[in-house]
Amino acid sequence: MIDRPGRSKPRFTEDLTSTVTNGILKQLKEIEHSKLTRGLAGGACGGDIIFHELCLSRGIATEIYLSKSIKEFKDESVSYAGNNWIERFDRLLDQLPYKILDSSHSSSANNLWEQTNTWMINEAMKMGNNRFTLMALWDHGKGDGKGGTADIIEVCSTLKQKISIIDL
Repeated sequence: MIDRPGRSKPRFTEDLTSTVTNGILKQLKEIEHSKLTRGLAGGACGGDIIFHELCLSRGIATEIYLSKSIKEFKDESVSYAGNNWIERFDRLLDQLPYKILDSSHSSSANNLWEQTNTWMINEAMKMGNNRFTLMALWDHGKGDGKGGTADIIEVCSTLKQKISIIDL
């Protein structure tokens, strides 16, 4: 996600958008050679939205996975970054299929972000005969806790999935 205003240690500032876009595009081109058939990601401002837009522009089917209702998700993970991101999010929802986490994916042992990551990993495994590539924007830091980038990288590594890092 684009850093929230006032973040103490910047990771993904708005001025990195073109760098991130180029990094995702490069990774998509590499993955396409292995017959990428479908993408999936959340819908947060930053990498998620850029990923979906690039998939659309390249004719790659992609789906949005939201951890909360559209309004709640937009309020928490998009709106703070400004109107440009809100408009891009809304446009993607008009163009792409989306799914919202429901109680069948819930677990009291995991936080909402872990639950969403587990849900997306399980869906990716179904789509790819138990094989997929995780594409992650990462600064190689410890992260902000369970359900974050470092956490999903660790889970996918344990599952022996391919991981492509776009270094922030």
